Amino acid sequence: MPRIRFIDRLGTERTVDADVDVSLVEVAIAHGIPGIAAECGGCCLCHTCHVRIGFDGMPAIPAPSDSELNMLDHMPESRYNSRLACRIFVTNALDGLVVRIP
Repeated sequence: MPRIRFIDRLGTERTVDADVDVSLVEVAIAHGIPGIAAECGGCCLCHTCHVRIGFDGMPAIPAPSDSELNMLDHMPESRYNSRLACRIFVTNALDGLVVRIP
């Protein structure tokens, strides 16, 4: 099981074991990670699951889709490492991934 480290806006860290082939939003909800609301249910229709991916993890994650990029473009707090947690699916390659919740 890949281990994912979530860091909230206050700097509180929590590392969890994640199932493969589920989205980061599902992992966060299953482990009670605060700050990821996923109000649209993981359909890429909002940005309440906005996260920032640690630099080391960026190469292991597929590029964002056009719909994800469109959603991120409408967020003033979006950065180059911003992603929607509903669009990132866990693989073994993500072991050790750092996810910051802005």
